[in-house]
Amino acid sequence: MAGQGRTLQSSAIRFLSSPLPLHKSKKSHAYMGLWDKRTAHRVMTAYMNTEEKYIYRFGNRTVDGDESMSDLLGGKGSGLAGMTRLSIPVPPGFTIGTNVCRYYLQHGALPVGFTDELKTAMRWLEQCTARGFNDERNPLLVSVRSGAAISMPGMMDTILNVGLTRKGVDGLARENG
Repeated sequence: MAGQGRTLQSSAIRFLSSPLPLHKSKKSHAYMGLWDKRTAHRVMTAYMNTEEKYIYRFGNRTVDGDESMSDLLGGKGSGLAGMTRLSIPVPPGFTIGTNVCRYYLQHGALPVGFTDELKTAMRWLEQCTARGFNDERNPLLVSVRSGAAISMPGMMDTILNVGLTRKGVDGLARENG
């Protein structure tokens, strides 16, 4: 099935890249004509990849994955999902699946729908923590950690305090006295 989708997609890109008179497509609901490959790719990806999930939440009595999904969530992500399923207290967060990285490496762009899913996950995290990302008075700070099915130390550093601004520091200072 996956191989069939790739064949359809590459055929569609070749078709959509050729000069054609503009007409309304029933399948993609977009006007087709002389498009570059990137535009054609976006249309076909939107049409073909509407069901794929990219972000998996954990914590706050919510879990979208489990410990068996290490190929998709990495070792840390699947571990956090497994602990949440066991009702072990885990701060809320989310894991971006390895399918996003693979897609980006293959196509040079993020998958269609990923950005919306990321915004939804950030809103969920803000609700769970009663904090706001880039909020000056009550900032939500996040850490970004790399992960893979097999640990590879040193591949990427952890990035701490993403979302901290000069004004946010003042808010944290007021909050903590």
